[in-house]
Amino acid sequence: MLTIAIIDKYPMIRKGLKYYFHDHFDEVNVLEADSVTSFRNLYPFQNPDLTILGSNNHSDTKSMDLINQLKKLYSGSKIIIYDEQSNTDPTNISRDLLYLTAGVNGYLSKQSSAVQMMDCVKMVLKTKTMHFFE
Repeated sequence: MLTIAIIDKYPMIRKGLKYYFHDHFDEVNVLEADSVTSFRNLYPFQNPDLTILGSNNHSDTKSMDLINQLKKLYSGSKIIIYDEQSNTDPTNISRDLLYLTAGVNGYLSKQSSAVQMMDCVKMVLKTKTMHFFE
């Protein structure tokens, strides 16, 4: 069974993604929390296959800390950054390089469509390379 962790401060985003994944995967366990710390406390024995980390206007340092914490806690989990900011802004190139070097597997803007979310999830679960979706 596929286990997906959704970590985002917005409860409606977490609930919406949870229902979306239940509608699109036959066997999926979707776990949600508002932070990495609360996820670890709520699900101490879980090791998700995929973690969707909401980036909500964090500084690059804060985002990198969260990514490093996830990588340490759940080394087998692939990570998709689900970002409030659009990736089309050329000033975000340095941030994208940080994500790449940190071992993030996917990037998706919160302005993306549901189809783009599913495409990103499927590609990340299949491969080890990083995928960017708008």
